[in-house]
Amino acid sequence: MKTDIQLHQDVLEALAAEPRLASANIGIAVRNGVVTLSGFCENHAQKVIAEKICNRLAGIRGLAEEIQVNPPGEHRRTDEAIVGAILNVLKWNTMIPAEAIQVKVEHGWVTLSGSVAWQYERIEAQKAIQYVQGIRGISNKIVVTPSATIGDVQSSISKAFQRSATQEASRIAVTTDGNVVTLSGHVSSWAEYKEAERAALAVPGVADVHNELKVNLAGPTAMHVA
Repeated sequence: MKTDIQLHQDVLEALAAEPRLASANIGIAVRNGVVTLSGFCENHAQKVIAEKICNRLAGIRGLAEEIQVNPPGEHRRTDEAIVGAILNVLKWNTMIPAEAIQVKVEHGWVTLSGSVAWQYERIEAQKAIQYVQGIRGISNKIVVTPSATIGDVQSSISKAFQRSATQEASRIAVTTDGNVVTLSGHVSSWAEYKEAERAALAVPGVADVHNELKVNLAGPTAMHVA
């Protein structure tokens, strides 16, 4: 198990190695294996990149992302201009049903709403707009209309973990409430925590995942899967 000091150094070096980030503007704190990122980035895309870098690091038990987006003066835009740019991006992305998505921008904060048939469409809409200049944050309230089954989610997680050569899928319990999935149990790393979440979100009909998994770096414990 890595110490907080070791994790801090790992995060510091990983962020510094990313040329798209001004890592000197990002603060790092680690407590009991939980990493907190603070400070500011020039755009929302850099904020996403910093989060993805941390998600790939071994030994992290959790991540709190508190980075603020502070665009430089030449990149600041009115809310009206941001809405227009977002609508244009959605329009030209063939993976997104743009006509089903509504966009609201208030002081640079974007809210996406509407209804789509597939979870990948919901995810793709957010990914597509994260590079639009002027965005300070994104709230994705797009809903997925079908409902998923527990069996579908468990199967997806199991297959994803098999591809990653890990055996932790049997220690994850899945419950559903309509198209919202809750994951509980234990995994052995932060990477497995995020992999289980991604696998659940990949199931048709899943609109959101409440990830209540615990990261047990000392080793897995057996549990009954619901």
